[in-house]
Parts: sequence; structure tokens; C-alpha cells
Amino acid sequence: MSNSRKPRDVLILMLRVRSDNHDRFSFMVRQSATVENNMNSVERIVHYAKEVEQEASYEDPKAKPKAPWPAQGHVELKDVSLKYRPELPLVLRGISMNIQPGEKIGVVGRSVYNF
Repeated sequence: MSNSRKPRDVLILMLRVRSDNHDRFSFMVRQSATVENNMNSVERIVHYAKEVEQEASYEDPKAKPKAPWPAQGHVELKDVSLKYRPELPLVLRGISMNIQPGEKIGVVGRSVYNF
């Protein structure tokens, strides 16, 4: 046996190097895309923090009702039926209830309808 390399060995070495380079290049592209996405997020945050005008206050002092409102928090519903849109079926049918002032209520459940 001689110490010289066989053409087959050289070919295998070239294929391995090519495969390794391909893997490294793919990783580099993936990492650069991740960095770019992260920088876009930072740019967006900076834009919102410095360039977007502050929105109005949640409460409008002009729209506040007079001080004694509500005088009584009584709510009475009689045979109420509701739907999400006029063309859809009813999701609440014939609901009646009487809610006294100071009473806390919660409505729980889900509605199922077909479009």
C-alpha cells in the first residue's frame, strides 16, 4: 500500500467539506434572519415610544354624568332575546331577571350557533 491518497478518498473529503460548509452557511442565514427580526422588534418599540402620539385619556371629564348618577342601580329585564347579528339565530331567548342595587352578577356560558 502506498501513502498517496486515492481519488475516492479525495472525493469523500471534498463532499464532507462541502456538506459542512452548507450546514454552516444555513445556520448563518438562519441566525442573520433571527437577528433581523429582533432588530425589527426593537425598531418598532422605539417608534412607538418616541414617534407615536400619546392617545387621549380613557376618561373624558366632559362625558361624566352628574354626581348622584346612578341614584339607584336597579336593572330589570323582561323576556329579552338577543342575537349577534340580525341574520343569525337567537343566542339568548326569553331571559328575565331583576338585579337589585348593589348586587353583583356574572354571566357565564357560551353560545353555539351555525353561520
